[in-house]
Amino acid sequence: MPPKKPPAKTPPAKKPPAPPPPKKGAAPPKAKAGGAEPKKVPSETKQPPDTVPPAPSNSALALTGEGDATPADAAAAADIEKSKSDSKTKLDVDESSSAATKVAEDKCKDKTLDEATLLKGLKQLQEHILSEATVQAGPEYLEALKSKVEALTSDMDHLKRYCEDSQQQLETVMNPIKKITEKIFRTVTPAETDKESPPKKSLEELELEARQKRLHVQLVKINDELLQVSKIAVETEAAAVGASQACAEAVELAKKIQEELEEKQRQEKEAARLAELEKQKEAERLAEEERKRLEEEKKEAALIKQRMKEARQWQLITYNVTSPLEFDGGIGCVIRADPQYFKKSNAECSVINQLEAGYVFVDNEEVISNIIELTPTSPTYILKCNLCIYIPHNLSRQQTGSREPLIKMETAPGRWNEVKTKDATLDKFREAKFAQCDVKVFCRLIVVSRFKKDHMKLKQRGGRFVSKVDPRVSFTTTPETFGRKEKISVQIQPIDSLSMAELKQKVPAAKAILTTSSIFNIEWASRTFGTPIELTLPVPPNPIVVKKAAMARAAKEAKTKPAAAEQQEDEQKPAEAKEEVAPKKEVKAAPKGPRPDVKKDDKKPVDAAKKKEGKEGKEGKAGKEAKEGKGKGDEKEGGEPEESAAYTKPIKWYMGQYATNTEDERDQFFFLQLHEKKKRWVILPIDIDPIKIDMVEMKLKEPIDRFLVFRTTLSISTAEVELIANTLHAILISRTVQMVVRQKPDDSCDVMVHIAQASKLDRVLRRLQDDDYDVGPEPSGEVTLKDGDLLELAFRGNVKCIDRNPNPQIIFNTNLENKFHINIQERDIYVQKSYDVYRGFIQLRRLTKVITMPVRKVKERAKSVVKATVDEASSSHQLEEKPAEEEEPEEVPLKPIIEFKPSLITEVLITFPKNLDLLAPKPLRKAPITYISLNDPVTVQVLTKIATDLGAEWPATATSLGIKPVSLMHLQRDAALVKKTEFEQKYDMIMLWVKALEKSENKAAILASALAAHGREDLVKFLEEITRKSFRK
Repeated sequence: MPPKKPPAKTPPAKKPPAPPPPKKGAAPPKAKAGGAEPKKVPSETKQPPDTVPPAPSNSALALTGEGDATPADAAAAADIEKSKSDSKTKLDVDESSSAATKVAEDKCKDKTLDEATLLKGLKQLQEHILSEATVQAGPEYLEALKSKVEALTSDMDHLKRYCEDSQQQLETVMNPIKKITEKIFRTVTPAETDKESPPKKSLEELELEARQKRLHVQLVKINDELLQVSKIAVETEAAAVGASQACAEAVELAKKIQEELEEKQRQEKEAARLAELEKQKEAERLAEEERKRLEEEKKEAALIKQRMKEARQWQLITYNVTSPLEFDGGIGCVIRADPQYFKKSNAECSVINQLEAGYVFVDNEEVISNIIELTPTSPTYILKCNLCIYIPHNLSRQQTGSREPLIKMETAPGRWNEVKTKDATLDKFREAKFAQCDVKVFCRLIVVSRFKKDHMKLKQRGGRFVSKVDPRVSFTTTPETFGRKEKISVQIQPIDSLSMAELKQKVPAAKAILTTSSIFNIEWASRTFGTPIELTLPVPPNPIVVKKAAMARAAKEAKTKPAAAEQQEDEQKPAEAKEEVAPKKEVKAAPKGPRPDVKKDDKKPVDAAKKKEGKEGKEGKAGKEAKEGKGKGDEKEGGEPEESAAYTKPIKWYMGQYATNTEDERDQFFFLQLHEKKKRWVILPIDIDPIKIDMVEMKLKEPIDRFLVFRTTLSISTAEVELIANTLHAILISRTVQMVVRQKPDDSCDVMVHIAQASKLDRVLRRLQDDDYDVGPEPSGEVTLKDGDLLELAFRGNVKCIDRNPNPQIIFNTNLENKFHINIQERDIYVQKSYDVYRGFIQLRRLTKVITMPVRKVKERAKSVVKATVDEASSSHQLEEKPAEEEEPEEVPLKPIIEFKPSLITEVLITFPKNLDLLAPKPLRKAPITYISLNDPVTVQVLTKIATDLGAEWPATATSLGIKPVSLMHLQRDAALVKKTEFEQKYDMIMLWVKALEKSENKAAILASALAAHGREDLVKFLEEITRKSFRK
């Protein structure tokens, strides 16, 4: 029997790479639900050395080329066949594991999204926690914080569930891998190989090795994926832990904030309770003070009433003064005081000139009395009681509707304060009007008129407050408008029709102003409002609307009256007459065509109720209502409606063109405020709502001191509205005046100059005529002045004022007489020879106060240097040269320079006759002519005889004698001045002729020739006879 061959050694199978150990912290894989727990396989499984590998199968032996099969080979072959079947199962497991891997990857993606959502929630929670403390104090913050914490908690729970699912998937993937690894290590055993010859591998082994390599590659990929999943799981768990901590911190912070908020709310409630208690105590204290004050006021009122009752029995003390006014009757003031402490001899009353008083004029205030001054007669007298003073004034009845008197007292130079004033009448002086006040010191007093001022108290609780001056003006507030009781004063300045007429004359665009409200001047105590104030004020209605409403009423009355009259006639007539008149009655009851009192092409009036609804609305609503009105009643004769609400229809043919009717019922409102710095009116964008036909309402968000409301047409611009408002303001604060100059008939140099208002010119002229000033030039043109203007008279031409003040001055006052009484004279009597009178101009000038600051001057002081020189030997006592300390230059205090610059307002030409006595020439002083005739027949007696006999021909005879005409005229003028007789004139003529002749000339022959030329033969014969007698001697 042959010896048995040793079994063939199979080559040992290669060990598969051990799977990487799981990451720290990763949970061990779990078995599937309902399955047994897999057996643990070591990472490296080795066959024990005494283990005999199973024999290969026949097919395996055939492949190796071995002919003889042993039991070991058969067992090995059986194992190989089994491994093939296992490999197929392993492929199926690979497919299932790859599918599980894909599911795990998808969940990883979902996990990434969940992580981003979680981080976003954490970031929002952090931002919410780091918000401002003021926001954290509110309950909304806590609600939001609570909702964010809940959302973050739900996200964390979701993340935890996801991590558990991922762990289960990892276990599902790991189980098949472990099974395959165990099977590989069980089937593939190291075969015994021959050391001398290399082992030969069968086809199955090679295929198994290839499959094993592929499994190793897939296992490496799966391990990588498991590492990534493990890493993500760890990061997710760390983020979940951080989120849990942040959530816990947020919850703690929320609790802390909630506690702080509750504590703060508790403190606020406690503070509010304490404040409310304090407020109640303060209210009780104020109520107690108010009660005490009212009691004191009652006591004081009762005491005043008792004193007034006693004061009525006190004697009135009248102080008469020399007053330039006429209405006061020479009364300076009337005083009523306690006779125990005050007597008439204790005080003096005098009138102060306005130029010296230093009174400062305020806008819209007018002086209506003298400025009086009360002074004690003795410097040691002390006033121990109140003085009830009555001052006469001239406030007219027309002005009492809008103005009131007010007494002002001078408390310091140039400072005048208001004094509580009331109107009074005295039985002793019934015709005079007095303003009454009480003073405790001697002072200066003046009475002015101002627009009525209403002092209103707006209570803190709010409500509607109505003005006492005009009940149509009201203020509506809420409890939040003011923090305390508000005190305001309201002044209402009405705008008269004369001012509006003057405005439309000066500014053509002002014709677009339909109506205007009064000017409101409000003094506010507070400069801010908590909530807007509703202000209601009156604005006169649109005149076109009023006109058409009146036309509608007239038309309605016209329809009702004929119907009633006809009905009355029908009752009187028999039934047969009624049937005959029936057609006519029908025609009269429903007439067609235009009414008699309305033009054919005029627009019919809109119903008053519809107008009230639609007119005060906005512009669009007004236009719509107007169109609706047209559709119902505004139709032409043919039944066609008008084209639009704003219509322009030809109504009359005149001068080659049609006139147009531009009446438009639509209007708009403008709210204007007086800008205090710019001193001009500007438009404010405030909504104005009409609530009635003549009432508007608006809301004021801030205090406005001075304003007015315009109702205008739609064709005006904002720039024109502001220009109109500024012009109106200038008209209201100024007065139109004329300068009147009048002279006395018997003394033209006695002149009265009046500055009279244009509306009172006739009254002033009649008064001047009554005072015998009824001669003079025409009044000047109209000029404008303001109360308080300093006026001065100046003179131009050959005229001057010879009074003490050559340029008199006054202050213009609307309610007082503004006049100058002057005496004039010519500047030079030798000018204006071509006129029979002297001519000149009286000028009215306005003096404007101008204050300038001078240039600062610096006095420079020279720097003094002290030097000391000492002998060189006494060096120990040598002094160093030290300059004196520089002193700062002294500044001269600046004093403002006050100048009054004149500006010409107007001038009037004045004439007055010349003084003929002063203009008459004086006779020349001539030396008397002494005629000495030496042997001349013409002696003084002869010349006297000729002068006596000459008649009217003597001027001609003088010309014949050679006397010049100028000399003859001078001779006649001198004779007229000294009133010489005709003989004296003829004798002076003959002596003038004799003086001009030479001594050697034949006087008798020349004289005879001249006399003969003028037919005086008798005198010629007389001279011839005298000459013959002289020759004989």
